[in-house]
Amino acid sequence: MKARPAGFTLLELIVVIGIFAIFAAMAYGGLDSVLKTRVRVEASLDRTEQFERAYLRLRGDFQNAANRPIRDIDGSVLPTFVFDNYAKRVEFTRGGWVNSQLFDHTSVIRFLEARFGVMEPNISPWRRAVCGDLTSAFDFKSPNAELFVTALPPTAATAKRAAALPGRTTPETPPSPLIPVQATGVRPSRALPYALNVEEAGEGDRMGLRFVNQGKVAAVFHVYDRRNLESAPRRYTVEPGKALADLWPAGAYDLWVLAPNGFHRHLAGEAPEREARVTMRRTSGPILALDARAGVAGPVTLQFAPSAYGDALAPWSIQLAPSGQAARSWTLTPIGGWYDLSVTSPDAPRYLRRLAGRLETGAPSTSDPAMGGPARMDQAIWA
Repeated sequence: MKARPAGFTLLELIVVIGIFAIFAAMAYGGLDSVLKTRVRVEASLDRTEQFERAYLRLRGDFQNAANRPIRDIDGSVLPTFVFDNYAKRVEFTRGGWVNSQLFDHTSVIRFLEARFGVMEPNISPWRRAVCGDLTSAFDFKSPNAELFVTALPPTAATAKRAAALPGRTTPETPPSPLIPVQATGVRPSRALPYALNVEEAGEGDRMGLRFVNQGKVAAVFHVYDRRNLESAPRRYTVEPGKALADLWPAGAYDLWVLAPNGFHRHLAGEAPEREARVTMRRTSGPILALDARAGVAGPVTLQFAPSAYGDALAPWSIQLAPSGQAARSWTLTPIGGWYDLSVTSPDAPRYLRRLAGRLETGAPSTSDPAMGGPARMDQAIWA
């Protein structure tokens, strides 16, 4: 009898390969099912994470909603909360910090530049120098977490009044224009990069001003000649650490100077070469330091009186000999660095120097405590 050769027959190999193929198909199916389940679980976890992140963000925003009206892009006053059903969104003010740095429509683009490092080539150097990039409006180190939700006003009465106006979608026009009213109150305010000043720099009988910028960003000074309002105001852009000067026609003058962060100077008089000069000195803290110097014409009495802030700025009256000098300072800590003083003289009825603004110290402060109430609808020429 012949011995069987060692090894497997072709049929046995086919059976074994078939069995392994079945097991491989079953394993692949199981592995594929596991991988698909993993993908679905990861997608579900990602959606859950996004939902939780959105929920936490919304909860934090609503808990920190500030109870005050907001303004749209045109400056119109809107309610505290604005619901947009078409865009599926709600608009309101979060937190309550004030930032009075100058911003414009390019500031949003520059904020994205600061965040992502991609530069926009179409923003001019002037706008980059004068306008901020919105980063000063945020406190990334210690975000505001105070709760405002408990201070929100009740809405039942407002809803009842609205429900009693069926079919009326357009408000009635008042018989006479209403004077806009600024809400009162003080809010915390971010530190700003401004340190501005205006010095008198007349020549002979011509009034002259020197615009000084000791801050960290460029600033624009606007000068209105209130004796010639038909002419456009003069504007001066001053870089950090620099100054510009200009002259006005000889004779009587009445000049308004405006700049960022509530900076204001009002200078009126008749003869600059004979009148007293009042200059603000820069200090290291919230201290308003003024130097007064009489003209050469004769002795003069100067009276310093607060135009706002009440007892926080004590009145001051001095008598100066020809070319005489005097100095005085006021601590502005109780009023957040804000000041508003008017200087007059009984010896010169048309003489006026008004200085107003806020002194920056690099630390957060408060919004203007004197702001609020109905708007002033007219201005009289100083005479």
